[in-house]
Amino acid sequence: MTTLGHGERWTDAARGYLSRTVPVVPPIYQCTTFELDDQSYRDIVDGGGFGEAWYTRFGNPTVAWAADAVARLEGAEAAVMTSSGMGAIATTLLSLLRAGDRVVAGAVAGDAAAVREVQRRVVTFGTCLDPHAAFLVARALHTYELRLGRQAEAAARVARWLEGSPEVVEVAYPGLASHPDAAVAERTWRPGRRGAMVAFVVRGGNDRAARFLRALDLVREATSLGGVETLISAPHNSSQFSYTPEELDLAGIRPGMVRLSVGLEDPAELIADLGQALARTAPRHRPAAPGP
Repeated sequence: MTTLGHGERWTDAARGYLSRTVPVVPPIYQCTTFELDDQSYRDIVDGGGFGEAWYTRFGNPTVAWAADAVARLEGAEAAVMTSSGMGAIATTLLSLLRAGDRVVAGAVAGDAAAVREVQRRVVTFGTCLDPHAAFLVARALHTYELRLGRQAEAAARVARWLEGSPEVVEVAYPGLASHPDAAVAERTWRPGRRGAMVAFVVRGGNDRAARFLRALDLVREATSLGGVETLISAPHNSSQFSYTPEELDLAGIRPGMVRLSVGLEDPAELIADLGQALARTAPRHRPAAPGP
């Protein structure tokens, strides 16, 4: 249906349902195209069409809101959103990444000129983020500081407990004094914020690690990072499944290594779950330590 009769277009009638006052948060502009006017044409001709909302692949108000939130978070001059992390990496590399530019989980942040060059590639290759996903990103960033603080605090507590477990050979967490880059983290990271990722090596190699993962009850075995649920996986057969043994060693992925993304659960409950899984998979009789 394109008309309502009497020469009135359906889109004309729909304008009566736009809010009279400004919404509290930007709405989801789930549309492809916007009406053109003289200002739109000037932007297209003089600026490449990136300054005005006229076609969503070039720019969309909801997506721009999310990009601005990421730029503020990263302390960058500008940012552009893409449809995936790999999309961000590919378009950035094709645009010649400059020193100081950052690829952050589906977004590229940096100086305005570099970001604009990436945005041109996003338009060409069609890796732009859709408005609904952008809205979810921007909304989630409102509570990011609160979530990250709780997650980092829990991760530090879990890491300290793991470091004291006889069933764990090694723990990699920048909040621990034993981490080789602890001094760098202390100098460059915000106080008390050392991230929510903990890597550790289970005694007994990859076979033991696999049994340990399956023995967990609260922690879920899945591959993702930074979510509100605590997830765990073994890099050698998930994120780095294509690596050769030599490449795994060069990447610092030891036999028995698992990667823990700490969420918002009670850290005491997480520790209890990790502890019971380690206990259930521990050998019944360990060989005696060799003499001097």
